[in-house]
Amino acid sequence: MEEIKTPKKKKRRWRIVLLVFVILLVVFRIALPYVVLKYVNKTLGNIQQYYGHVEDIDIALYRGAYVIKNILLVKEDSATRQRDTTPFFKAPVIDLSVQWKAIFKGKIVGEIEVDNPVLNFVQGKHKNENVKADTTDFRVVIKKLMPLTINHFNIKNGQIHFIDHYSRPPVDVSLTHIEVEAQNW
Repeated sequence: MEEIKTPKKKKRRWRIVLLVFVILLVVFRIALPYVVLKYVNKTLGNIQQYYGHVEDIDIALYRGAYVIKNILLVKEDSATRQRDTTPFFKAPVIDLSVQWKAIFKGKIVGEIEVDNPVLNFVQGKHKNENVKADTTDFRVVIKKLMPLTINHFNIKNGQIHFIDHYSRPPVDVSLTHIEVEAQNW
């Protein structure tokens, strides 16, 4: 004989399914920052002539965003693998997110906000030596980290330095308190 399912058994089955689904969502949410951190560090590790590293990633699902914390890019000699002592780029916070204003207009685009970035251009030891051109295209890296078209870009309190440790006296020419906002409307 065929067993007839009672409403209590159906409710219980749905509760179990719902509980398993909630547990899977919680596990996914807990694991997501570590997965994204590994992906970002792997992407930065594949940049030719540079060493890149991120310390932490925060995920904000409700904003469709992730926050990169303490990013560091250091120029690296391709032959000796020796890294410069002065970082090429560093920033305590980079926020990459979906731009919600544009979604309401029918577009899926992103925005990037960078807080307190520092960009250093360092003069090498020998001023007259032929310097090999830097062929690194950071647009490819940015596209991997933010696959959406960037519709809004913002820099808060940025710095750009030109540093020459080998001149007498040593030189550090800087632009500070840089504020940049770019929009693609």
